[in-house]
Amino acid sequence: MHSPPVSVGWEFNLVNRDDKNPRPIHFSTTGDYTFDLSRDVVRAIGGLVLLPDDRSKVNLSSDWVEPYIVLDGVRYQMGRFVFSEDVEQRNVVLDENGTTANLTNVALADQTTMLLRNDGRPETLYAGFRPTFEMERMVFDSKYLNTSIEADDSANTETISWDGTTSVLSKVRQLAELAGHMTPWLDNFGTLRSVSANRIYGTVLKLDEDLFLGDSDSVSVTNNYLTIPNRVIVTSTSSDSQIVGVWDAPASWPSSAAQRGYIQATTEQVQGLHSSADAEKVAASIGRRLSARKLSFRAIPTYVLDGPRVLSYDDALWTVTSWSMSTSPGSQMSVEAEEYFAEDDDVIRAPRELPGML
Repeated sequence: MHSPPVSVGWEFNLVNRDDKNPRPIHFSTTGDYTFDLSRDVVRAIGGLVLLPDDRSKVNLSSDWVEPYIVLDGVRYQMGRFVFSEDVEQRNVVLDENGTTANLTNVALADQTTMLLRNDGRPETLYAGFRPTFEMERMVFDSKYLNTSIEADDSANTETISWDGTTSVLSKVRQLAELAGHMTPWLDNFGTLRSVSANRIYGTVLKLDEDLFLGDSDSVSVTNNYLTIPNRVIVTSTSSDSQIVGVWDAPASWPSSAAQRGYIQATTEQVQGLHSSADAEKVAASIGRRLSARKLSFRAIPTYVLDGPRVLSYDDALWTVTSWSMSTSPGSQMSVEAEEYFAEDDDVIRAPRELPGML
């Protein structure tokens, strides 16, 4: 059995981009912290309010916030955020004495919002570019984002172009797909991570029944074997031909044509591919993200579910795709994961138990 933390709390530091000296910042309400790989900006915190004294310390344009989850008095960083929205409420009554103040409601989003920009000019990457190198270059230009990008891709022999309306973040996500990577995300230390989709990120984390707060209703598995595609077709138009790549779910997968008795296909158009082998790699990356089963559970908040971690539960592997929790003391963490089917080239490390959880 694991021992539950005595207490779960939150602290926030305010950091200026230029002086880098953190100082505590107080929010008068609790917020909702979410992580969701399906969104362009993966992490967000909403529902926070600044009182006038604390609002006067904040430069909404240049400061960022570092939240910390506090487990049994030990602080763990939970990302880096910028202010993405503020709404001022004027003359709000604060107490029974009729005291009023202007309150500022703020929302935070992780620092990849710095990449939601474009200069209105088209951009072209000519034949021979390496997707991961171009990702590094684009993120480096932001000045305030660190990167950890696996450079295991090959050079593209076709040209890829974007018009002036495409954001840097959209370009980075498209380049990650060309490289056969998972969706990039910002980790707990403010580093943009992009890793190969055909290798498990980090150590497989073992989930035991006692991780679920002793509440059997907190665990659910949803099965959609009969609705997801088991074939992915990727197409791309090169300078002189149409390129096609196909991925089929392996016969051992419950959603495969071999198991279901029929093919259900989906088609994706992707720029910049130069061969059928490249198209097949992208198709496989997309196909591996299609999951037949989804796992949902609740647990005591933890800092270790950082990114698309793979969990071991009920004799299956599951990739974490989203989680959410309140920043109120004692709140629970709601986690969503999709079933992961290993293939021959996966690197699977031995499961270990989750620290800092029940």
